[in-house]
This record gives sequence, C-alpha cells and structure tokens, in this order.
Amino acid sequence: MTSDFVLANGLLFKLLWKCKVTDDPSMVLCVPEEYVPQILYHYHDYIMSGHQGIVRTYSTVREKFFFPNMFEKVQQYVRSCHLCQTMKASPKLPVASFSHIPVNFTPFDHMSMDIKDMPMSFSHYHKIIIFNCLATQYTVVCPFVQFQLRQFLTAFSQRSFVFLESHP
Repeated sequence: MTSDFVLANGLLFKLLWKCKVTDDPSMVLCVPEEYVPQILYHYHDYIMSGHQGIVRTYSTVREKFFFPNMFEKVQQYVRSCHLCQTMKASPKLPVASFSHIPVNFTPFDHMSMDIKDMPMSFSHYHKIIIFNCLATQYTVVCPFVQFQLRQFLTAFSQRSFVFLESHP
C-alpha cells in the first residue's frame, strides 16, 4: 500500500495505474484536508466548471488529486450545492401516450398508407409503400421499382413485404 505513494520535492503524490503491467503510472497530488473545499469549489462551482454532477466532478478531480473518501466528499459537496438543488430540473420520465383502442378493434382495420420516393437501391428500387396500422402501430413496407396498382396488389396478395415492428 505504501508503494502507491511517492514523495517528490516535498509533495506527496499517489501513483495511479491504468494497467499495472504495461503502463507507466500517473501521479496525482495528495491534498491536505484543509484544501479539499477549495478544490471542490474550483472543480464544481467555478464559472468554467459548469456545476457538473457528482460523477463528472469526481472524475475531473480524481485525474489531478487524491484525498481520503474522495467520492463521498464530492457527493456530499454536490448534493449540498444550493444552485444545483434549485436550478437543476428533476429527472422525470416522459409520460407514455396511449391512443384510444376500441373494445372490439381488429388489427389492420384502420390503416394509413404513404408512398415515398427514395434514392435508387442496388436492386433498382426507388419507391416504397408504407402501411401503418393505426391501432397497433405495426408497419408494413413494400419496395417498388415503379409503382403500379397491379404490381402492388400482386405483392400485397403474396405478402412479399418487409415487416417492421414499431412503437408509438
């Protein structure tokens, strides 16, 4: 454990290895307890720091410094930051939107259809027809070289479509 620390020019450094086998260690300054609040202020509250959260502040501080219980102290400091607590939006999950589905609905009863021009594919397709079931949001896509009703009806009856499941 003591081999992880080095005294250089009267300053104590902690050695950090990304990989102990191949990499040279990096040295971070061991900070006396009395300077921890100043460092946390500089890396969290300072105008260029941007009031980053706990993990980002901790990651930035630990690249340069070491002090005991670093994560807990950063966590306590950020959680007690008045500006972060009053200005930060609370993480809210988006409310799911549910479409009205009739009690006696049948999938593919109500559909929407769209025809799109697309860039030419290697198979020379350059149009697609998109069907969307309004109740289930199930999507059916059919590529065409040139849209003709007869070609479409043949493909539809043979079910030569690409089925994509999508969610609202």
